Amino acid sequence: PVDPADLPALVLTHRVVRETLRLYPPIWLFPRRATGTVELGGHRFAPGAQIFYSPYALHRDPRWYRAPGTFDPDRWDPQRQPAPPRGAYLPFAAGVHGCPGGDFALAELALLTAAVSATWQLDPVPGSRPRPVAAATLGPAPLTVTVTAHPGR
Repeated sequence: PVDPADLPALVLTHRVVRETLRLYPPIWLFPRRATGTVELGGHRFAPGAQIFYSPYALHRDPRWYRAPGTFDPDRWDPQRQPAPPRGAYLPFAAGVHGCPGGDFALAELALLTAAVSATWQLDPVPGSRPRPVAAATLGPAPLTVTVTAHPGR
């Protein structure tokens, strides 16, 4: 079994979690209200205008991520490549609007991933692919997997 004391040793697990959240952030669309005149993409917005931004789209921007549609946990290896610039990775928003439980969620996701993967192997059935479903939060469509216990478990 894993426990919080194991977190520093779960380096690859942390990368898997970060990459999963890059491709499938829990909230896919955030509203913000302009406090002054804002220009974005050649469009002007008056003070008070409601503007939406999408971590889902941002996390797939090729300016910040090479092969953005590819699941690559090693993109989070600082020896391999630098981290994306500030503001290009926002699975839990940021600043005063950031989720206060974001760090806790990352730790819990790493522990859960380590616990499940230590005991079970989950393989998508051929032809089955993860597909996000946008609602209030971003969640997965049903995915058929084969679950196999690791030998000796």
